[in-house]
Amino acid sequence: MLAVRPPNLAVELCNDQEATLVGALAAWTVIRGTAWLRGRTASVVAPGLSWGFILLAAPALAPVYAGYLLLATRTGKNWRQLGLAAALTAAVLTPWIVSNRLVLGEWIPVRSNLGLELRVSTADEARIGATDNVVHGAMPLYHPLFNVSITEAISRNGEVNVYSQMRRDALAWIAGHPRRFFELTMERTRRFWLPERARMLDIVFVWASLLFAAGGVFLLLREDRLAGYSVLCVVVLYPLLYYFLQSYERYRYPIEWLMVLCAAHAALWRFEGLHRWFEKQRYRTARCDQRRVFGNPRDSCVSLVIPLSNAAMDANERE
Repeated sequence: MLAVRPPNLAVELCNDQEATLVGALAAWTVIRGTAWLRGRTASVVAPGLSWGFILLAAPALAPVYAGYLLLATRTGKNWRQLGLAAALTAAVLTPWIVSNRLVLGEWIPVRSNLGLELRVSTADEARIGATDNVVHGAMPLYHPLFNVSITEAISRNGEVNVYSQMRRDALAWIAGHPRRFFELTMERTRRFWLPERARMLDIVFVWASLLFAAGGVFLLLREDRLAGYSVLCVVVLYPLLYYFLQSYERYRYPIEWLMVLCAAHAALWRFEGLHRWFEKQRYRTARCDQRRVFGNPRDSCVSLVIPLSNAAMDANERE
C-alpha cells in the first residue's frame, strides 16, 4: 500500500538527490552498524572509515553516529575499540577541516549552514512550514536566495562570518522569545511525524502508517533487542535537529524507508495473528459440524457396537 501511495511523493517527484543520498547512507548505517554491534565485523577499521565518509556526505547523521558509539559501550565494545573507530573517523574528516581552515579561516568539521537555517526558522516573521515561510515568513528577509542584500553581505564578509552572525541572532531571539520558540518547536515536531494533508483519506493514511511503524519498532525490540535499539537510534536521534527548524517533508525522507519497513513488520505480524485465529475458528467449526452429523465420537462407537452384538446373537440363535 505504501508503494502504491508513497508518503513523500512530492520529494520523489522533485528528484531531491541530497535527501536520497542521506537515506541511502542511513540504510548503510543501520545495516553495517548493527553487524558491528553484533560482532560480525571484528575490525573497527571499516566502521570508523565509513563513518568519516558518511559524516562528510550527510552531516545530519552526526547524532546517529554518537548514538551508535554510546550503544557500542552497552554491547561489550571496549574503549580502545571505540577510540580507534573515532580516530579513524577524524582522520577522514581531517583534510576537509584543514582545507576549511586554510580557505575560510575557521575550523569547520562538516559542511553546514545551520546558522542560516536557524535564522529563517526563529524570527518574528518565521512560520512553521517551509512553504509558508517562503511566501509570508522569514525566508525573503534572511535567505540569500531571496534577498540580494544577504548575498552581497556574504560576498563582502564571507559565508562563515554572515552565518555565524545569523546563528548568534537566532540564539538571541530564542532567549528573548522562549514561549514562541516552544510553540514553534512543538508544532514542527508534530509535523515531522504527522505531515499536513488536505484530504481526510490522506490524514488517516498518515496516522495509520505512523501507528503501524511504532508497533513495528516495539515488536522488533521484543524479538531482537539489538536490532531494535539500532533502529531506535536512528528514528530518535536523527530528527532532533529538525524539530527546531522550519518544517519540510524532505527532512523526514531519509528515514522514510525505515518507517515503512517497521510498519510492514507490524502489519505482517498482525496478518499472521489473524490467519492463525481464522484457522483455529475453522477447525472448531469443522469439529462442531462433525459432532452434529455423527454425534459424540464415544456415542458413535457405542452405536456401532450394539447393532453388531445383536446381529451376532441372532446368528447364534438360528444355529
